[in-house]
Amino acid sequence: MKKILTILVLSLVCVLCAIGFTACKDSATIKSVVINENGDLIITYTDDSIINAGKVVDNENPNGLDFYLKNDGTYEVYVGKAKLLGSIEIPSTYKGKAVSSIGYEAFYSCTRLENLTIPNSITNIENRAFHGCYSLTNITFGGTVSQWEAISKGISWKSYIPSSCMVHCSDGDINI
Repeated sequence: MKKILTILVLSLVCVLCAIGFTACKDSATIKSVVINENGDLIITYTDDSIINAGKVVDNENPNGLDFYLKNDGTYEVYVGKAKLLGSIEIPSTYKGKAVSSIGYEAFYSCTRLENLTIPNSITNIENRAFHGCYSLTNITFGGTVSQWEAISKGISWKSYIPSSCMVHCSDGDINI
């Protein structure tokens, strides 16, 4: 009995949704779509009705990266919503604390990523951090060559990055 009631309720919801979408489609079309100063997606229809579809930009993190607080009080970074960008700059701090690590598979298969800026606050790059970043050709590091070499790097942190990729440090360039 419970199963039949569940199926009936779900069927009713589907029918109501179909009627609702058909009614919206017939009465108005989209006139404009904008992201306002608060990061909300605002849709205006031809009948001048307006819908706020919610946040698409995080004002605390406008670059789209994801940050996770580690036990030591610093942050680890992941690509997040920035996955399709060609250039990404990792900040040295997030919410007032150092960004010290690039996580496991953090930029996995970011195939459009060509340029990456890494701050000298990074002390650890996890395994497979840039696996499949086929287009990555330039890494700009905010420190010296010796600081870059001192970063703890996972075994295959650079797997499937082009061998021509260069790391540009403040005192010189090195090939990965």
